Amino acid sequence: MAISTISSLHIYPIKSAKGIAVASARLTESGLFLDREWMVVKEEGGKFITARQIPKLLLVEPSVPHEVLEGGSWAACPPGAVMRVSAPGMPSPLLLPLRPPDRSSYSQLRTVTVWEWTGSAADEGDDAAAWFSQALGTPCRLVRYLGTASQPPPASEGGERVVRPVDPAFAAGYETRFADAYPVLAASQSSLADLNSRLAAPLTMDRFRPNVVVAGSGPWEEDSWTEVVVSRRGAGAG
Repeated sequence: MAISTISSLHIYPIKSAKGIAVASARLTESGLFLDREWMVVKEEGGKFITARQIPKLLLVEPSVPHEVLEGGSWAACPPGAVMRVSAPGMPSPLLLPLRPPDRSSYSQLRTVTVWEWTGSAADEGDDAAAWFSQALGTPCRLVRYLGTASQPPPASEGGERVVRPVDPAFAAGYETRFADAYPVLAASQSSLADLNSRLAAPLTMDRFRPNVVVAGSGPWEEDSWTEVVVSRRGAGAG
């Protein structure tokens, strides 16, 4: 079997917004650390919004402190650390606390829907909602994934569903945050090159918003992979 290499890693803290290239990333129970942690939803009904409906969402740019990205965990996130969110035409950036919401209160829960899943997420408040509503030109809210890292709120609050499971037919026992379907998306440089050889206008890799980009494999070889083992360079085949 050919040995592939990881050529780049990417996280997308806000679903459908700009991504961040990282040198390393920690794999958690629901994907790469901070990937698709937040999502924009319609103010009425809580259905997810993506760049498919509002392309200008792609211009929203989150920025995370270097030490948090390097540390790859909440332990590396100092108290008061924020994610800075900017967008063209907005007079000032939005500052969001990076540390997860208080597990004991859940004072702002919102019922949201992303594809087949409906459950509870943490609402980031009116200031965030006003900022995104102005930036995108439509009434919306910003929510944050809770998942297994959270203590489920009381059922009386309608928040008993905070974990979004992966389709058990493909990956039983796993969860994903607000990605379309799975915790991690991998893409191959050779497969993209093969695709572009058939197109009049070539596509760039960021069109597919992968977390892991691999090099060294043949076109579409990844379709036959049943397991991926990652090791450090020089530490053996993987």
